[in-house]
Amino acid sequence: MSSSEAEMEQQKEKTEEKGKGEKEGLIGKVKDLIHDIGEKREARHERKEEKKEEEKDNEKNEKEKGTDKEGEKEGIIDKVKVFFHDIGEKIEGAIGFGKPEADVTGVHIRHISLHKAELVVDVKITNPNPIPIPLVDIDYSIESDGRKLVSGLVPDKGTIHAHGFETINIPIVLIYDDIKSTYHDIKPGSIIPYKVRVALLVDVPIIGRITIPLEKTGEIPIPYKPDVDVEAIKFQKFSFEETSADVHLKLENKNDFDLALNALEYEVWLTSVSVGSGQLTETRKIEKQGVSKITIPISFRPKEFGSAMWEIIRGRGTGYSIKGNIDVDTPFGNMKLPISKEGGTTKLKKQEDEQDDVEDSCKLQAIGQTNKPPASYKLELEYASALYSFLTSASLLPLSPPSLSLSLSLSLVSSTHHNTTQPLSFAMDEEYDVIVLGTGLKECILSGLLSVDGLKVLHMDRNDYYGGESTSLNLIQLWKRFRGDDKPPAHLGASRDYNVDMIPKFMMANGTLVRVLIHTDVTKYLSFKAVDGSYVFNKGKVHKVPATDMEALKSPLMGLFEKRRARKFFIYVQNYNESDPKTHEGLDLTRVTTKELISKYGLDDNTIDFIGHALALHRDDRYLNEPALDTVKRMKLYAESLARFQGGSPYIYPLYGLGELPQAFARLSAVYGGTYMLNKPECKVEFDMEGKACGVTSEGETAKCKKVVCDPSYLPNKVRKVGKVARAIAIMSHPIPNTDESHSVQVILPQKQLGRKSDMYLFCCSYSHNVAPKGKFIAFVSCEAETDNPELELKPGVDLLGPVDEIFFETYDRYEPVNEPTLDNCFISTSYDPTTHFESTVMDVLEMYTSITGKTLDLSVDLSAASAAEEY
Repeated sequence: MSSSEAEMEQQKEKTEEKGKGEKEGLIGKVKDLIHDIGEKREARHERKEEKKEEEKDNEKNEKEKGTDKEGEKEGIIDKVKVFFHDIGEKIEGAIGFGKPEADVTGVHIRHISLHKAELVVDVKITNPNPIPIPLVDIDYSIESDGRKLVSGLVPDKGTIHAHGFETINIPIVLIYDDIKSTYHDIKPGSIIPYKVRVALLVDVPIIGRITIPLEKTGEIPIPYKPDVDVEAIKFQKFSFEETSADVHLKLENKNDFDLALNALEYEVWLTSVSVGSGQLTETRKIEKQGVSKITIPISFRPKEFGSAMWEIIRGRGTGYSIKGNIDVDTPFGNMKLPISKEGGTTKLKKQEDEQDDVEDSCKLQAIGQTNKPPASYKLELEYASALYSFLTSASLLPLSPPSLSLSLSLSLVSSTHHNTTQPLSFAMDEEYDVIVLGTGLKECILSGLLSVDGLKVLHMDRNDYYGGESTSLNLIQLWKRFRGDDKPPAHLGASRDYNVDMIPKFMMANGTLVRVLIHTDVTKYLSFKAVDGSYVFNKGKVHKVPATDMEALKSPLMGLFEKRRARKFFIYVQNYNESDPKTHEGLDLTRVTTKELISKYGLDDNTIDFIGHALALHRDDRYLNEPALDTVKRMKLYAESLARFQGGSPYIYPLYGLGELPQAFARLSAVYGGTYMLNKPECKVEFDMEGKACGVTSEGETAKCKKVVCDPSYLPNKVRKVGKVARAIAIMSHPIPNTDESHSVQVILPQKQLGRKSDMYLFCCSYSHNVAPKGKFIAFVSCEAETDNPELELKPGVDLLGPVDEIFFETYDRYEPVNEPTLDNCFISTSYDPTTHFESTVMDVLEMYTSITGKTLDLSVDLSAASAAEEY
């Protein structure tokens, strides 16, 4: 190592020693500083402790000075506490507050159908307390094998009386489609176990709110509808006024439980002609997965067969259908079901063909006293020949002779026991009190009413079907009317499953038409069902017209303060009695206008719109300047109809559509001696020298009469055009949106909401009323046409429908008579307006009836005589 390197190494060692010494000195100083800080902290802590001791001594001295006063104060407080405790115990002991007890006393099926089961859970709650306790909420659910089928909440079920008990009825509805869509293993015809859980929330004074859990188990079926088939119809007696036969029916039960057949009412149809009706005379049990055959007597009047019998006689045959209702008992309750069966060819057959197995056919057999086939067959031909002669003489059939080699074409076989004959008279050679032209609903109602009054009535129509403009069309007929020769697409379903009304209207459950139906006993020919909902278009949205107090409370149609004002007005209307001045509150509603009456309650324009158009069913705003009595009566009718069946609307509608109504009144007329002639061309009204109607000519023959009743198309020179109706007919695969999935519904669009001069109407019906196949809905949009473009004019209503499968647009002119009936004896109905209810239609009928007869129809009937069918 060199000397320089050695010096550098020494210098380095000196520097490291110096640095190490400085570091140790610094560490020592830090330690001393920390020690000093610690000592000072301990000194401060000691001083604080000394101070605390001094404060404690001072406090002790102060307490010793005030001992007497503090003891005195604590003694008073203790005495007060004991006093209130004793009072509380005495009050609680005297009053006896305790927890209520509850039990599920039963679960029964109130109604069961093909679509749903309505259960009622009966819960008995006992209140041991001396004051009523409120039942706040009821929470319920139904489970099956651990899977929830339905659940819900029932709010505010009232109070339980002091020292008493109440039985609460909790309604629960199970919709089968909802269950099957969620759990695919649940099939129709099966029985599923269930467990119903109920939680009661009650508010007990002192104790507070408590929950009482309950549960009950049982079974619910998902039923199949019994299949009804016609095996044969065998005649026993022949007479054109009264013919009797036996209908052989086969009923098949596909369910896993027995059915007890209690009642069966049905009607047999040949094409559009009702052959007759019958009903079950004895009960019958149909075992599960079994078949039962029954024989039911039927009676009818062959002269009413019309063109259907002509096709049978000629050997072509005609389709048949059987419609009606069946009443069965199940282990789970009673079921009322519609039956509908359509068959193929219906022909007259020889008796020896009785055992032939003809698929889907109805054998109409003539059976005589003799068992020899030749005599029986001869009688059958004699009956067919005589029937043809009668029908052609009544002008119910084409006047060309049949291609039958028969010698008895002018004789009438009156019965199978006595082959007597009698001459026939030609209907057109007679004189009638009234000849009715057209088989629209108005004309058919009048024909029935006049026949019941004992007048001799001849009813004619240029068409070969009933209904006129108010008829119902199947899908093929609908397509032919709007699309010409095109055929409907297969995805829409079978044509026969459609009954599309050309003038769709609902009936008020307490309305005038229902009273007319009861007055004439036509209800026995018809089955009705309640309409699901009534809605109104307001501020760009569809709202339900409230049907319950709860719906009214939650309805967004009015604000809170407006609801209070409206409530006062509704109470006035509800209490108003035309014959009791005390209820008038000093107002003469025959003079006070609706606007003046409503202004008394300070209601806003939207509320007035709702009242006038959705409740009173006015078509425009002219009612505001008319006497208020009419509006009040209309509102009361709406409320009474709503309460009638306690459903979601005040309306009912016939099963299979409105086409059933004209036919029902036609039957009524025939029962009272009226004569019907369809397919009569021209129907020219004849007038005498004084200009009075004296007869009707068709095909060169004239029937005389004293008066003529007709629709505007038969006397176009005696009517004037008063407007035009625009309408759209839509086929859909869903209900109208925002109507709570209603299968039948009316929506009213008031004129002000659309900036129009009159209201627009939406009408929707579906398979639930047997007017369309399963899953299909028929919707109508109609209004008084204010332009020449129906598609554009109807757009606000059509937009509310959502997607449509098919839609048709058309317009038709409205006419009203301008003649004076007292001068020309011609009574002409007005055309049908665009409303979706019948009140204006029936008022026209009643006014015509009074004009024709000079008397007012007495409609003071027992409304309980008719009812809407329960939901199937």
